Amino acid sequence: ALRKEPERRYASVERLAEDLERYLQARPVLARPGTLGYRLGRFVKRRRWAVTSVAVLTLFAGASAVALTLQARRVAVERDTAQQALSFLVDVFHSADPSFAKGETLTAREILDQAVPRIERELREQPEIRATLLNAIGEVYVSLGFFEQATPLFETSRKLRRELFGERHPTVAVCLHNLALTAQSRGELGAARDLFHQAAEIRRGTLGSEAPELAASLNGLGDVLRLEESWDEAESLHLEALGIFRKALGPEAPQVAKTLRQLGDLSDDRGDDRTALGYFERDLAIRRAHNGENSPEAAESALRVGLSLNAQGRLEEAETMLRWALESQRKLLPHDNRDLLRSMNALGQLLANQNRFEESVALYYEVLNVHRKTPERNRIELASCLNNLGMVLFAKGDYLAARPFHLEALELRREIFGERSRYAAQSLYQLGQVSLGEKDFEGAERFFQEGTEIARESLGPDHPNLGHYLSGLGKVRLETGRPHEAADLFSRAWDLLSSSLGQEHRLVAGIENRLGVALLEAGRYAEAEPRLLHSNDVLSHHWPKDDPRREMLEESLGRLYREWLRASGPGTPSPTPGRFD
Repeated sequence: ALRKEPERRYASVERLAEDLERYLQARPVLARPGTLGYRLGRFVKRRRWAVTSVAVLTLFAGASAVALTLQARRVAVERDTAQQALSFLVDVFHSADPSFAKGETLTAREILDQAVPRIERELREQPEIRATLLNAIGEVYVSLGFFEQATPLFETSRKLRRELFGERHPTVAVCLHNLALTAQSRGELGAARDLFHQAAEIRRGTLGSEAPELAASLNGLGDVLRLEESWDEAESLHLEALGIFRKALGPEAPQVAKTLRQLGDLSDDRGDDRTALGYFERDLAIRRAHNGENSPEAAESALRVGLSLNAQGRLEEAETMLRWALESQRKLLPHDNRDLLRSMNALGQLLANQNRFEESVALYYEVLNVHRKTPERNRIELASCLNNLGMVLFAKGDYLAARPFHLEALELRREIFGERSRYAAQSLYQLGQVSLGEKDFEGAERFFQEGTEIARESLGPDHPNLGHYLSGLGKVRLETGRPHEAADLFSRAWDLLSSSLGQEHRLVAGIENRLGVALLEAGRYAEAEPRLLHSNDVLSHHWPKDDPRREMLEESLGRLYREWLRASGPGTPSPTPGRFD
């Protein structure tokens, strides 16, 4: 209104009033230059909420576009990395073609051995691809059972990925998980536990609490805790993993089957054979449906079912299952495959239980020869094979041959699991058996006593398997003229094992028979009679008609009634009438 230039002044009072009205409505006034910035400023002031909303949406759209662009770039990088890795592997395997390898046929192990130095040499300037390939080849080594070769590859891959992505990255967790597997195979349970725990923590933090990758590490950690006999913690982890897998992948996924198998192994270690069999049968059903009837996965699951049936004394069913598994694996797998060796080991155990010792020994020697050639592959399974071969030789009566196998197994197990592990206790028990067979009662009692103490510590006072150790001690006490002590030990052993296996199991019946004999030796005839009668009936059902042990059963009963009759007098119960018919 006060400008000197006429063209810039209000033409009338009415125009001034109109501009004041415009100002109050936050609209552009005529007295100011109509620049775009000025007009936009007034528009924003007039429609503040609408403009704010549009601005937020615009910013969100822009941010989304940036995020999508970055994601697309990451996907492109990952795609390019995978493509380069794949191209490299194709080239490696192409060079293994006999036409390029001077007519020689290379094994998978030889191809991998050649690939590693090429990766280090040709991909030195591409650390991400190098890390990916080294980890992948390490996983193949693990699948072939070459854990020692895999370990340095996982270590290098972890180092590269830490440098590229930082400590808490999912790809670092992959390497930690794989390193845990190799540590476990060497029996380094403490290291394996720590590595699985680190992998699980990273995966939970980066991938979330419902990620299948997390469940895999929880299962690994649970398996180590099972071996360390922390069964409650192990069960909690396996159940969490089972829930994750079922929700993420569905109830019939292979990962669900594997978790069920691990829960079965846990139940088996706890001495709960019936629960273990239930888990193993569900695992087998999923494997057959998902992988097919004649697949390595189904055969491995059938192995667990067969072992569980064998433990329950269902020998015919167990043999059918184990032979089916072994035949499938012989067709599908190389002769030194770990799963095939486990099935041979299991069948050897079953044949020994059926007194088919020559067949059993032949199988065990075949397995042992493979383990001897590659002792670095799995020392735990080597120790198991040594133990089982020693047991069969003992059952044959070849005590001299059995002893060195049990001593070697004991040394290995002490190195792997520690001086006072349940696995060391198992070997001590077997050495007690051998010493007892050799009539070295002092040595037998020493081995049995130490084994019993360790088993009570590691398993707990109410674990069914403690019954075996108490029975071993009972046999020494019976042989050395201490029948009352022997009877107490056999009675406790029978209570523990019958609670798990049932009173009709042949092992339980064998302990009941020894309890009856101890009571007979102690002159407690009325207590001895029902024990001897029941165990006689059960064992006669399990043993062939020409088995010489049947005569021993009858002799024990005959002796019971003869001594009972001689001891009859005032205040002494008489034998049951008609027992001499």
